[in-house]
Amino acid sequence: MEFKKTTGIFVLVLFFTEFPASSAHRILVLSPITSYSHNNYFKTVVNALVDREHLITYWTGLPSKNQDIKNQTDNLRQFHSPLLHEINSDHHVDFNERDRPLDLLFQFPRRMETYCKAIYNDPVFHQLMNSAGPYDLMIIEGAANECVLPLVHKL
Repeated sequence: MEFKKTTGIFVLVLFFTEFPASSAHRILVLSPITSYSHNNYFKTVVNALVDREHLITYWTGLPSKNQDIKNQTDNLRQFHSPLLHEINSDHHVDFNERDRPLDLLFQFPRRMETYCKAIYNDPVFHQLMNSAGPYDLMIIEGAANECVLPLVHKL
């Protein structure tokens, strides 16, 4: 009985050492509406995925400065949208309104309409909608990016 137990463990260890735990995956990172602080997070994630040799398509609303993002490589396609950069550079949020949270809440639908119009008029959106896909994983900026959900559905 003891022999069978250790043999089974040996085979299990051999199985996991012979085959890689992961392989390169196609990953779509969508961050068209973002802020500089959120963009700093996404740059780190994208760079780490590129280092692990995943195939990354990254759509950002803010341009990379200097070497924030690795240079375009065989496994990184980065898209930047100048109109979205203009929106992302100034979200027109008055942080003094924290004392009036309902004002922020009631402004949100108008703000989302502006964001969605900018996204749907952006050539990158249409390029991605017409791309072959599919992706193994999609990472989406969590704040005000509901407008990219048609991409998720299609791809």
